[in-house]
Amino acid sequence: MKFAQPLWNDLKCQLQDGFILDTSWTNIYLPNAQILGIGKDITAHKQSKQVLNTQIEQEKLMRNIA
Repeated sequence: MKFAQPLWNDLKCQLQDGFILDTSWTNIYLPNAQILGIGKDITAHKQSKQVLNTQIEQEKLMRNIA
């Protein structure tokens, strides 16, 4: 039996204390007709990606100035 690759969707979740988490979720459809939802916290990954993108933009700007 061949199963399709799960599709992950990124969502922001607000905790009770107001903190916003970046999360990624998917549903796995089991053979017994149940659905299993799987989520993971990707906040640190998103923050690192934003820092890297900012550094790349700054380097491009510096090259254009030079």
